[in-house]
Amino acid sequence: MRSLITAAVLCVVSTTSFAQTPESRPATTGSVRITVNWKGEAPTSRPAAIPKEWKSRNPDDAKVCDSCADSGILVDESLIVDAATKGIRNVVVAVTPAKDGSADTGAPISEKPVMANKGCRFEPHVVLATPSSPLTITNEDPFTHAASIAALGGASLTSEVVQPNGKTEVGKLAARGIYVVSCPLHGWMRGYVVVLKQGPAGITDTRGTTLLEGVAPGPRTLTLWHETLGAKRVEAVVKAGAITEVTITQDDFPAKPAK
Repeated sequence: MRSLITAAVLCVVSTTSFAQTPESRPATTGSVRITVNWKGEAPTSRPAAIPKEWKSRNPDDAKVCDSCADSGILVDESLIVDAATKGIRNVVVAVTPAKDGSADTGAPISEKPVMANKGCRFEPHVVLATPSSPLTITNEDPFTHAASIAALGGASLTSEVVQPNGKTEVGKLAARGIYVVSCPLHGWMRGYVVVLKQGPAGITDTRGTTLLEGVAPGPRTLTLWHETLGAKRVEAVVKAGAITEVTITQDDFPAKPAK
């Protein structure tokens, strides 16, 4: 009897000792950190081009926009390179589905994307959305804006007036792709909505970096897009439980602005 009790106790101890906790289970996904740097001397930021004719017709609004330009908020956002890190901002990065059907578990893209009229510009400059996401446009400026949305290189889809402190929902952008948001009342204003399927995706920050987590391991294809540099595909081999580092420069894109 004593030997049977001892065996039972050892069995319980053995099971407890080797039981896997969430922290001890092997990782089933990995991460990809991609950095997009400027090779050579980084271009300097330029103030947004506000037409003199518009200023003369709208002197009160112009005071606000000039103030934003003088403070460095209102700049040409078609190509922003950080002077210290040489990182290129606003590059959209997404992972295409794994060829073997392995599932990614990255953080979901927001189901309620918002783009604000703020400081005579759109904030953020680039927004991620899914085909099921209704896009909301808000207005934090003291004057009226309008939001015109068109497919990149295509026809206009909708145009809505947005009053100060107001907002409007422009509905779902059902098709995947890139959409341009502009303000017909302020011609220099431009932003983008990139509609993707759910999956690991991100936008590079001031360091030119974004981290995509929850990526299924194995050979994976990253798709990149930037409004000035164009589109690019990058291959990477993702390892479970590790961060795969990928670094490219503007020379790797099809469009190569002058250095």
